[in-house]
Amino acid sequence: MASVEFRPWPFEENEDVELIWYGSPYTDYKEDWRVRIAFRRVSGEIKVLTRAWGAIPYLRIGQLYTNGIHNQVRPMSGSSYTCTIPSLDNGKVVNGFQLPKRLIDFGKNPELGTQKIVQYTIGNITYCIPVIELIRAMFINSRLMAYSLLQPHGLEQLIERCEFEKNILHFHLGTRVPNTMATESNARHMSWIYLVLRNDLNS
Repeated sequence: MASVEFRPWPFEENEDVELIWYGSPYTDYKEDWRVRIAFRRVSGEIKVLTRAWGAIPYLRIGQLYTNGIHNQVRPMSGSSYTCTIPSLDNGKVVNGFQLPKRLIDFGKNPELGTQKIVQYTIGNITYCIPVIELIRAMFINSRLMAYSLLQPHGLEQLIERCEFEKNILHFHLGTRVPNTMATESNARHMSWIYLVLRNDLNS
């Protein structure tokens, strides 16, 4: 996996900080898309840095960073387990300020606290997933996908044409897709996104 380096790095040398949240994508004075990334120190202090929006596929919530780069040696905090969400349609959308402060405290920072979250209740457990993290994990697997998502009809332009034949989807990638992305895994991913968009438009 590609790595992302943050410079300048406002933390102490060899200090581990955790990537905990995203702000909204925005355009800077050069009209380049960027995103704010929130890091939390062991003390609980939160600092917000910015990166090009194209880096979002590599920025996962829970990652530890040391000296400006992802620390791949130190494990992420918390426990790892698998759960199944019966239907993505049954989520409840709230904002970050509605999360318990013992879980995450944004102070009075509206850029972080107003971000949307989808809550799913399974049994007696409520799972809170930031909308940007859900989009990042499900749809954005590359820099190209990140920027295409922000452009009108951007995802549709990645596929030149397609047709069904005996329940098999045949499609041709557009000229915007580099040869390095013409792999079986990317083809499956893009065809799945195409079918999701197609079904939404026809429903």
